[in-house]
Amino acid sequence: MCQNNCNTKREKGEHLSYEDRVKIEHLYNQQDKNYTEIGKELNCHRTTVSREIKKGEIELKNSDWTYRKEYSSKRGQEVYE
Repeated sequence: MCQNNCNTKREKGEHLSYEDRVKIEHLYNQQDKNYTEIGKELNCHRTTVSREIKKGEIELKNSDWTYRKEYSSKRGQEVYE
């Protein structure tokens, strides 16, 4: 179980920080959490999470020549800036 070591809560209407994007990357790619669960951990709406994942999604090729989609926090930050 992943513990959230951040003791500050995001205020309503704030932009996502790079640290938030890294948390989304970990929760979405490694722990297979859905948008609602990620939103509860980050104190933001699930729609915000889904839009962020859509912005930072990359397509990777597997060794068997199939493709998979993953979220990249670096890509999400580049699109934001």
